Amino acid sequence: MVRFWCRRAAVLFVLMLLSAGLAPFALGQQATDQEAAEQEAEEQEAEEQKAKEEIISSNPLRPADTSSPRDTLQSFITSVNDAIQRWRANETQRAIRPAFERFAGALDLSQVPPSEIQKEAVLRGLMLKEILDRIDLPPFKDVPGKKEVEQTSLKRWTVPDTKITIVQLEEGPRAGEFLFSADTIDNLEEYYDLAKDLPYKQDVTVSIYEEFVRSPGRLIPRHWVLSLPGWMRATILDVTIWQWSALALSLVLGALAAYLMYLWGLRLDQKRRAAGDLLEFGQVLSAASYIAIIFLILRFAANGINLTGVAESVVRYALGVCLFGAIAWLAVTILNRTAEAIINARRFRPASIDSQLIRTSFRLLSILVVAFLVIYAAEFFGIPIAPLVAGLGVGGLAIALAVRPTLENVIGGLILFADKPVRVGDFCRYGDQVGTVEEIGLRSTRVRSLDRTIVSIPNAEFSQMQLDNFQKRDLILWKTKLELRRETTVEQLRYVVAKFREMLIAHPKVSPAPARVSFAGLGAYSLDLDVFVYMRTPDIDEYFRILEDVLFRMMRILDEAGTGFAVPTQVNWGPSTGLEADRARVVEAEVGTWRANGRFPFPEIGEEERRKVEDVLDYPPKGSPDHKP
Repeated sequence: MVRFWCRRAAVLFVLMLLSAGLAPFALGQQATDQEAAEQEAEEQEAEEQKAKEEIISSNPLRPADTSSPRDTLQSFITSVNDAIQRWRANETQRAIRPAFERFAGALDLSQVPPSEIQKEAVLRGLMLKEILDRIDLPPFKDVPGKKEVEQTSLKRWTVPDTKITIVQLEEGPRAGEFLFSADTIDNLEEYYDLAKDLPYKQDVTVSIYEEFVRSPGRLIPRHWVLSLPGWMRATILDVTIWQWSALALSLVLGALAAYLMYLWGLRLDQKRRAAGDLLEFGQVLSAASYIAIIFLILRFAANGINLTGVAESVVRYALGVCLFGAIAWLAVTILNRTAEAIINARRFRPASIDSQLIRTSFRLLSILVVAFLVIYAAEFFGIPIAPLVAGLGVGGLAIALAVRPTLENVIGGLILFADKPVRVGDFCRYGDQVGTVEEIGLRSTRVRSLDRTIVSIPNAEFSQMQLDNFQKRDLILWKTKLELRRETTVEQLRYVVAKFREMLIAHPKVSPAPARVSFAGLGAYSLDLDVFVYMRTPDIDEYFRILEDVLFRMMRILDEAGTGFAVPTQVNWGPSTGLEADRARVVEAEVGTWRANGRFPFPEIGEEERRKVEDVLDYPPKGSPDHKP
């Protein structure tokens, strides 16, 4: 038994010695296998990267692959390296652009203003590359790919030990794609400042960002800048001296060209005005030239001088404001000149309501165009309009109350233009005043009063007034009461009434229907006749001339009848005597003849008599320069 256990112990001891001796060999073999796996993974990763580069080079239109964080990272690195290589080789913009669009396609630039996207995409992409070339990136196999995204519903991935994040967009036209997040792009300048002192990794492009911002754009050959003295390439406020010099020279030349175009436009307008041309387009061409000059300076600053940083932002915003201002000026000038051309072509009076309506319509159109340009410019420069509109909702009540009188006046002006109760040049009664309309503007109406002063009335108030347009009448009413002497006999009174009626019917400037004269009442000291007739004229001056002639004829009739107008008195004159009595007898005899012959003109003149006497008087009377027998 003892021998049995001794043999078993010896066997176990031998096995322990063998296992201890073989352990290093096993561990060495395991390490070798791990290194081989890592090398194989690196080779596979390199092969995948090379395959992607071959795919991209074979199809330059292929967009960036953004289906997973791994693909987005690989696409960005491959594309930005390709773009840098082509740029350093001085290839054309057309050759560089596909690579630029691919690496820009991996960036979420939604928070970058539209006016800055192209330039900012390059700068932000180079900053991101500078950072990635300095920090330790995990192997591509450790970055989540399509399979990991599908299995885990991954939405975002952050580069280890950094704030650089790749996120999946959840809305918009690129929903579902993985891009370097908008927050990452917005903070890249800060990240670059923190990482720019770190050492570069091996086999990367060195100082590409600094090289790009100090190089000229595609409009200036790079060897020109390289041939400049060294002090010209020194920087002031992160911009080289040669860039500042080129910017100042372009601004001076642009301002001089704009001034010369302004003088040329004024001279051209003066020539066309003297020639009587309908459209003066000198200032239109000047405004168009300003737009072209500003646009050329902007393009030269971006693609020639290659300004970046704060200087580029200041120049772009300042010239952008000037550009939109010039566009607004051009639009307003074209609309104003078009309105004047229409007025001249239609031969409207400059102060007529038709001319005012055309001008006002084009002014409103100008306001709409300028408002549209302001909104578009705000969007173009990245100023959010939605919060502004929301703010207007909060302060909308106050603004509405503040502009209410102005809006009322504008609406009142449009009502006057549309309804046309009065026109420029019309003599009218407004309220208890009278005057001649001289101008109907967008805010107020100006009236020349009888005192020869200008009365300015807000359109909202003027449009609500009772407007009596004297210019629109075809006839002018004369309505009055004639007071005859109380001692006038009945027959004299009938004679006077009949002769008045006959005279009014016979007068060519008095409308015969109605031409009413009637014994209307007994006054305290008179016999009252009511006269109601229309003068055949719309002109107030001619009306008074006709009235004067009618009154002269009435006085002659009263003399013939032996009576006259009454005067206020309490004295009883008694019956007529002398010459007046003789005339009264003659008048009474004639009235008796009318009765005997059936021509008694009461209560109305007969139709036959009316036809005989209608329009037979001479007017203007004989002896007048305008008399026509």
